[in-house]
Amino acid sequence: MSIFKKFFGSNAEEDASGTQAPPKTESTSTTTSSSGLHRSKFPFGRYTDRNKTNEQIAFWGEAVKAFDEKRYFDSFEILMKYIGDPEIGNLSYTRNGDQIQFEFIQGSNIIKGSAEGDKFVAISEIVLMETPNVPVMRKLMSQNYSLKYSKFALKNNVVCMKLSSKIEDASPNKLYYGLREMARKADREDDLLISEFGNVKEVGVDKTIPYSEEKMAVLLKYLDIWISETLEEVGKHDRDNFCGAIAFLLLRLSYRIDYLLKPQGQLMDRLEKIQHMFFAQNNETTQQRNDKIIAEFNDILNWDESKKREGLYETISTFALINPSDHKPVMDMMFDEMKKADWYINNNYPVFIKSIFEYSVAYAFFNYGMHYPTMHIWDMLMEIFNPDFYKEMGIDNQFINGEQLNQSNINKRLTFIIKEAKKEFPNIDLRVENINYGDLTQFYTSLMKEADYLNYSK
Repeated sequence: MSIFKKFFGSNAEEDASGTQAPPKTESTSTTTSSSGLHRSKFPFGRYTDRNKTNEQIAFWGEAVKAFDEKRYFDSFEILMKYIGDPEIGNLSYTRNGDQIQFEFIQGSNIIKGSAEGDKFVAISEIVLMETPNVPVMRKLMSQNYSLKYSKFALKNNVVCMKLSSKIEDASPNKLYYGLREMARKADREDDLLISEFGNVKEVGVDKTIPYSEEKMAVLLKYLDIWISETLEEVGKHDRDNFCGAIAFLLLRLSYRIDYLLKPQGQLMDRLEKIQHMFFAQNNETTQQRNDKIIAEFNDILNWDESKKREGLYETISTFALINPSDHKPVMDMMFDEMKKADWYINNNYPVFIKSIFEYSVAYAFFNYGMHYPTMHIWDMLMEIFNPDFYKEMGIDNQFINGEQLNQSNINKRLTFIIKEAKKEFPNIDLRVENINYGDLTQFYTSLMKEADYLNYSK
């Protein structure tokens, strides 16, 4: 046995017990009728699998029932139907008797698997090591200890992730959470390993979707503009007296880039590092954290264009990076952050007010798997905060002109969102007549008060 197989494993069976509850989904009364609102397909932001159709939710119950009745291959096939997202076509499978072959996409990776005989196996190839690399081995071996269902393995010099189980142990719970763990981890590691180690290369078919040169130019332009403008604004204020306000400027920048540019690889990793810097539980002051974050953004700004391009591409995903959330925690966060704007409102600091509002919306996209009607309303807010970017990306709803909000267009959009959402959430409502269009602050605060009453019960 080679040293790599000794550490990583080869084809040995791994039986991780799955004790988690079924994945959280919508109520079983969710309609499957066509809607003018996408559930999971948005022009910006990360993929969400939070909003399952009624048919998909029924598939989950059927898969559990079939497994309990020991109809294992029926259970696996039905689970594939549950996991697949018909809106984006992320998964395919074939069945021939007691044999199932499947394949799905997660970002830049393909996960392939089968159920036949007495085994269920799924594998995702990550990188090719041209020569044995002990640092790579050591890094991945240490990560194996934190994985519950899957593991890193080595086969023919290809670093893989593998999930395997005996058929009778492969419950829908175990397979769902196991495939999710594996898919998320595999998608993240390939770019990071390639950037960190010199003798590893891409392997297999790259499933990333390159942007057109026109779109790439816009993304690169705004990445630089947003960082430069934010750092310039930071420089206008005393770093001690306005350290809290500066933190909002920097965090808004980080979450704005994540939502609107959807960075991948090193760029995504660097932004997450920035976020962890600020929210880390340590003894650093806000000013000290700000200074570190400023240094990180200056570093990104100075990357050469090729490095920036490496982190900008489109993907298809099967599992979301964030878990589903109810509406109340989202709104609790929004109101908690909105309170922090009071001093800046009373003392007339519009730049800081807007940064807090936009930060809250972008933060919600990053941290909460929201109901899709809420996501559409929040995306409307992001367009109001960033109209020039949306226009250059080919989206112009004319919600705002300069500082002037377009009440008619905004009300039309909100009314449409609620009308379409009622097909699935009959109790949902939003009183547009209560929204105040006096200025951006009045608009935002009044909209949040009305959004708080969005009723997703059946």
